[in-house]
Amino acid sequence: MSKKGLLADRRFKSAAGVFKSGFSSVYAQYRAKGIAAGLIKFDIPNLIEVQKNSYDWFWQKGLKELFDEFSPIRDWSEDNLELYFLDYRLEEPKYTETEAKARNVSYEASLYCRVKLVNKKTKEEKEQEIFMGDFPLMTERGTFLVNAVERVVISQLIRSAGVLFVSQFSKGQQFFGAKVIPNRGAWLEFETDSGKVISVKIDRKRKTPVTSLLRVFAALEGRGNPTDDEIKKIFAGAGGRENDYIEATIAKDPSKTAGDSFVEIYKRIRPGDLATEDNARSFIEAMFSFERYDL
Repeated sequence: MSKKGLLADRRFKSAAGVFKSGFSSVYAQYRAKGIAAGLIKFDIPNLIEVQKNSYDWFWQKGLKELFDEFSPIRDWSEDNLELYFLDYRLEEPKYTETEAKARNVSYEASLYCRVKLVNKKTKEEKEQEIFMGDFPLMTERGTFLVNAVERVVISQLIRSAGVLFVSQFSKGQQFFGAKVIPNRGAWLEFETDSGKVISVKIDRKRKTPVTSLLRVFAALEGRGNPTDDEIKKIFAGAGGRENDYIEATIAKDPSKTAGDSFVEIYKRIRPGDLATEDNARSFIEAMFSFERYDL
């Protein structure tokens, strides 16, 4: 193609691009004016469908799944009693939506659960309906009335469950740590310091040597009472530097038995409470049970 032909071709493409851009702009303006004038018809989506479907799922399935996770509730002291959740219902609301606004109260209804208490020792069973609390009701607009104020519950971004590894520089040294974030339950935050001690914070409380937590987990799993040498042996394949950290942590750990570890951790989680080996074990065992802890 000659130079004149190439130049003409470029001018044509440039003009076509300008025409296309201008046409798109004019069409967009026409469409916007047509929609506003009612000339162009389209189906308007249900903008509150997500909120209403979510509320319906929670009432029909989500609440039942929540009760099933905790059922049965056992008597940890003597292990004789078990409490089962059977079903639940809502009573008619005390006030209508309009009355709740006029009285400056919340639009809600009483939630009742039917439960069964089983005595494993005497084989006796007893069913009863109990009051659980006031359950908020959703209006037809997908809103809630809280003290007569209309509010909308929106989705919230939360940190997903998993293990997060972190590192930071301080005073010319690099320190490593990790966070174990469960779907439900207490966070476990591991960190190191300049003394090569590995510590853990349970539920963001005071930190304790990680070897105390290892002894507690071993006892809960029925693996007995690991000695210092057994703990060192577990980390023997991790390399010399890691062994230095374990040895420093063991030296820092005031507890040398699983019973002492239960008490030390309990003191950090519940400071001021009377700490005995029995109640500390019961508390920590319940904290990491499936009903309260889910990775």
